[in-house]
Amino acid sequence: MSIFFALSYLAFPGVSLTIFQTFNCYAPDYFDYGERYLVQDISIDCNSAQYKAYFLYATLFSAALNVLMLTPILYMLLVYDRVVSSGSMETLLMLTLLLMLLLSSSGGFDLARTRLLVAA
Repeated sequence: MSIFFALSYLAFPGVSLTIFQTFNCYAPDYFDYGERYLVQDISIDCNSAQYKAYFLYATLFSAALNVLMLTPILYMLLVYDRVVSSGSMETLLMLTLLLMLLLSSSGGFDLARTRLLVAA
């Protein structure tokens, strides 16, 4: 998973920086039992199932957001490729509706990811 975050950080630094900061773990120096805790909330052990579930959900939402950030670019490519050459208003309408659906789902994913990161 850290490879995914490193690659997405290169593409979308603002999205991934929040995740890097939220899931940062540390090991206290006063005992050496292999335990690591979140910097943001020391009640969550980084080796626990709760931490792994939060990390997995944040990874999935971030992956979806990173893919959905490409929506306007793909929209413009498809408009110039299909609509301008054919002049089809039906194609333009369907592409625009699809764009609006994907951008609204991107907003929903961003809201859910933000609430998940606040809960973690």
